[in-house]
Amino acid sequence: FQIDGTLGAFDGSTLASQLLIHDFEQSVRGRITRMGGIGAVGTLPEYRGAGLVRELIIESFARMRDRGIPVSMLRPFKEAYYEKYGYCRAAHSIRLEIPNSSFYEYLGNTSGDIDFERVPVSDARNPYFDALRTSFAWVHGRVLSERINDASFRERFKNRLFVFFRRESQVVAMFTYQKEGFLIEGKFTVSDFFWNDRSALHAVFSFFALHRD
Repeated sequence: FQIDGTLGAFDGSTLASQLLIHDFEQSVRGRITRMGGIGAVGTLPEYRGAGLVRELIIESFARMRDRGIPVSMLRPFKEAYYEKYGYCRAAHSIRLEIPNSSFYEYLGNTSGDIDFERVPVSDARNPYFDALRTSFAWVHGRVLSERINDASFRERFKNRLFVFFRRESQVVAMFTYQKEGFLIEGKFTVSDFFWNDRSALHAVFSFFALHRD
C-alpha cells in the first residue's frame, strides 16, 4: 500500500473489500495541506456485514497520519454511514440554472484593467492548476487534484474551455465551461468558478453576456 493507492482486505487470495486513497491537496482556512481522498469503497456481497470497511477506514487513517496527512474527504453514498468514523458534512454541490438574458446589463461592464484568455482546458494543464492555486486563498475546502496523470486530465476535461481573467498579470477570476447547442436550445455549463472581488465578478458576467445565444 502507498498513498494514492488501494488498501484491501483479503480472504486468502480473494479481495473481499477495498478502498482507494487519493493523494490530494486542499485549502483549509487559507492553508494548503495534504488531503487523503477516500473513494472506490466496496465489499463483495458475501463478505458484507463483517466490518471490513470499518477496519480499512481505521487502517487508512493510521497510514495517512503516519505520512503527515491531517485531513480526509469523501463523497459518500450515505452521509450517516461515514459520520460514525468522524466525518462531518462540510460541503454540498450547488447547481444554478440562469437564462443568459439575465446578464445583458453586464455587457461591456468591466474595468479596463482586466483582460481574459480562453483556451482548451486539456491544453492548459499548468495555467489551470496555477489559477486554482490562486483561488485557494479565496475558497475554503477547495480540493486540488494536481497529481492526476496527463491522460486522465485530458479525458476529464475534453470538450471544456478554460477562461481566466487577469489584472496586472494576477489571476482575479476563472471558470471552465462547455457549450452545447445554440440559440434558444443552447446551454453554457460552468464549473470551477472563482473570483476575488466585485469588478472581477462583473468581468465574468460580461463574458457570459457575450454568449447570449
